Amino acid sequence: MGLDHQGRCRSGGSVTCGILRAPKDLFDAQIGSVRCLLRRVDGRFEMDPWGFDPEVHSVLMSLGRARWDLEVAGLGHVPESGPVLLVVQRRLGLSEQGVVSLALASIGRRVRRVGIPGPEFLEAPLRLTGSVMADPAEVRGLLRDGHVVSVPMSRSFCGDTPGSLDPLVLQPAVDMGVPVLPVAVHGLEWGRKWQVIVDAAVTAPSEDGRLGAIEMAGRARDAVAAIVASGGN
Repeated sequence: MGLDHQGRCRSGGSVTCGILRAPKDLFDAQIGSVRCLLRRVDGRFEMDPWGFDPEVHSVLMSLGRARWDLEVAGLGHVPESGPVLLVVQRRLGLSEQGVVSLALASIGRRVRRVGIPGPEFLEAPLRLTGSVMADPAEVRGLLRDGHVVSVPMSRSFCGDTPGSLDPLVLQPAVDMGVPVLPVAVHGLEWGRKWQVIVDAAVTAPSEDGRLGAIEMAGRARDAVAAIVASGGN
């Protein structure tokens, strides 16, 4: 990815082959996959306390660059280090979290995506890629260790109206004073082009605890709705 004259981050430069860009990104993913397998054979791989494997994540980012063309605005709002919580717009919900992960990977930040669906056997492989449970205690631990945590809104199929948020998942960020950034995502599941717009941190709530989390959920939803309404301008 590179920055254009408006400070927007754009991916591109590779040859398109169907819905995938080739050959470099696909080649990188293939080489990374072989390395992952070899390290597992000889036991030299690493995972963090949440089951995340950075090598697996790197392979997925190579595949993401092959699959999607991104236009990203507002990455300057994301701190270079330290904890941050992203509230991400979701429609069908298959690609948005991955697209946001790819966008932040362009500035060297790995995203932990909240929301592991059942059944239980999916948990371990999804954790390898950066997914975590929608558990306030888990979110709190990740933020305490300085990670970027992405919280998806509920699915919304009604035009540009954002979905809802679970205040309990936001409460750790409110309690700890962690910045909460609204993120709007535009694209089609079967298409190549996606737009990711990150806005400035939502104003901190006036209340603490659960009431503050409820207030933050409303403010974050309104912030995402404002980005969508403005078209990112």
